Amino acid sequence: MGARQILVEGGPNGASDTLLSLIRTAQKTSLQSTRLEIIRATEQFPQSTALDPEIRRKLDRPLSQIHPWDVSETLDELHRRRYYPRASKQQTDHVSVSRWPAVLRAAVEGGATLALSSFGAVLFYLQRNLVDGELLSMGVVKAYIPPSSSTVTEESPSRIQTMAERDSWSEAGVDIDDPRTTAPLSTKTSSNVTQATQDPVPMQFEMVEAINIEDDINHMALDGTTLHNLEILYNSVDHKANGSLWSKINLTKTPHGSRLLRAWLLRPLFRRADIDRRADAVQELVSGGAGMALSEARSVLAKCGDIERLLSRVHSMSGMTRIPGEEDDADDGSSYYPSDRAVLYETSTYTKRKVGDFSKVLKGLQHATQIPELFDGIEIQSGLLSKIVRFTDQGGCFPNMIQELEWFFENFDLDQAAKGFFEPSRGIDDLYDQACDAIAHIQSELNDYKEEMCSTYLQPRSAARSSWKYINTKPESKEKYTIELPASVRVPDNFILKGKRGSGTKQMNRYRTAQLEHFVQEFENAYEVQKKRKARGMQLIFAKFDSMRSLWAAAAQATSLLDAIGALAQTASKPGYTRAKILDCPQHASPTIRVTGGRHPCIESSIGSNDFIPNDLSLGTETSQDNASRVLLLSGPNMGGKSTLLRQTCLISILAQIGCFVPAEDCALTPIDRIYTRLGATDRILLGQSTFFVEVSDTLL
Repeated sequence: MGARQILVEGGPNGASDTLLSLIRTAQKTSLQSTRLEIIRATEQFPQSTALDPEIRRKLDRPLSQIHPWDVSETLDELHRRRYYPRASKQQTDHVSVSRWPAVLRAAVEGGATLALSSFGAVLFYLQRNLVDGELLSMGVVKAYIPPSSSTVTEESPSRIQTMAERDSWSEAGVDIDDPRTTAPLSTKTSSNVTQATQDPVPMQFEMVEAINIEDDINHMALDGTTLHNLEILYNSVDHKANGSLWSKINLTKTPHGSRLLRAWLLRPLFRRADIDRRADAVQELVSGGAGMALSEARSVLAKCGDIERLLSRVHSMSGMTRIPGEEDDADDGSSYYPSDRAVLYETSTYTKRKVGDFSKVLKGLQHATQIPELFDGIEIQSGLLSKIVRFTDQGGCFPNMIQELEWFFENFDLDQAAKGFFEPSRGIDDLYDQACDAIAHIQSELNDYKEEMCSTYLQPRSAARSSWKYINTKPESKEKYTIELPASVRVPDNFILKGKRGSGTKQMNRYRTAQLEHFVQEFENAYEVQKKRKARGMQLIFAKFDSMRSLWAAAAQATSLLDAIGALAQTASKPGYTRAKILDCPQHASPTIRVTGGRHPCIESSIGSNDFIPNDLSLGTETSQDNASRVLLLSGPNMGGKSTLLRQTCLISILAQIGCFVPAEDCALTPIDRIYTRLGATDRILLGQSTFFVEVSDTLL
């Protein structure tokens, strides 16, 4: 997970000192790098230093003293720069947002002024840093709804909350079309509230409210303190990954698969159907035909590289801020290429790097196409796994992109392009093709002109035809296509002598004519167009590739899902790991956790499984002596293992709810919605708002 950037408004009407103090405190305690940027109420917009006057004019602002965009200015700027495609090529339709990203379109149509104002601050910041076109043109705009948000109710859910939940399900590998998956928020009703009010058993208001809140929970909540105390990402000694839970399950083969698995670990699932769906895929990959195919697929995944990041780089190199084929008739600075803003003194090195990145993503996608073939013919029961490893025409979500990739391999010579000898193939750029046709036509006319002169005007004809020669024919030469003839050949009066070489019978004269000057001028014009389009030919290839980004992104998502689930399957295949049983927790039932022979997933691998003594734990389970107990008071001497049991229980719960197997002989639990920890003189852990409470004392009672 990369660094976070927090933008706050400065000035007397901006962020208060208290808010800034809280943010800076969070910076110090957060495990994730966070940078604070204060945007002033008015700023001096930097002037462009581009050498090209046209590019400089497009980047500069009429007024140097400007302020971050408000809502109306944000919309005007988005329309003016056209980061997103318009609904029509006609200028009269410039106010339409029908083809904008769905979340941004919903914010505009729904009048979400606060969200649009914040988006305007981000737009202002990106423009100030000259990366607005490369980032916004990707069209990646996602919704975020805080869990405690009061702006959305169960009775009238918003479009934005539905989109946020769909994005969350997609990243978690949850298919909304699966019948076991909880219905989207847009179709959810307040049935739990109705059932609670009609239930004959008296219920307190707090319980009804807790039930309603639980209906909206998708994931377990882990705060920064808990992540540190449980050593989920880093150990508490040297703050490195060694010895953490992350180091034990991160068996991925691709960087984008590793990022997805890390996101799963930080946000374990809460709904039973979602957990079971992922666990079904993990269990099927542990053994059998699917397990054998996974071992081969992991070797293929190791060759794919970071497809997700490489796609972003190709998008930046393409310089496209709108879909190919749209008219570029706006004088708004929205279509300049990033390299137009700089002088590249090491062009060959820069070109080699770009071609190298493009080569990596092409070969990575080519390797990825082998994955559905490895699982072909294998009967798969898991719906999630079937979607990941089946082509779209077979009911899956893996795109069949073999033909599209072959086009790029056939029309883009990677080796020649890396050396700077790339030329666009026929059909890639119409202007380049027209320039090439014009040059070929001019060369044909030059040959016809030679034949006409030798047949009609020059004497002797045979000597003229055999000795006529065009010199300086290279595109970069001066005095192009000068005629060279022996001095003995008689020429018309319109042949202007430009020079000579040799003497006597070997003297050669050089001539120019008005007709020849016309041909050369046309050649110069066509060559100039060809040169410019050739320089942008590589960009056009990147742009064509980027226009199919949805196809490549689908492959990136499928490979990351398979890689993350495969890593969980590798963890589950370790000796002593078993699948946890996820239990339902009705409204009046007691939350439960039952672990038999549980072991700490990190400690046992460090000291050896034979030296670690397994522990049993049972809470919320009714016994013959008493009703379900939801509190455990554990005492013992220092270094007696109380904190280890606490951490062990938490980590087993987290592993179970990300769909992984757990280190225990047997495990059953109801989903936990949040974990809070405090380590010190007393260790406290709260597993779930409505689950159970465990208190462990480090002192001898």
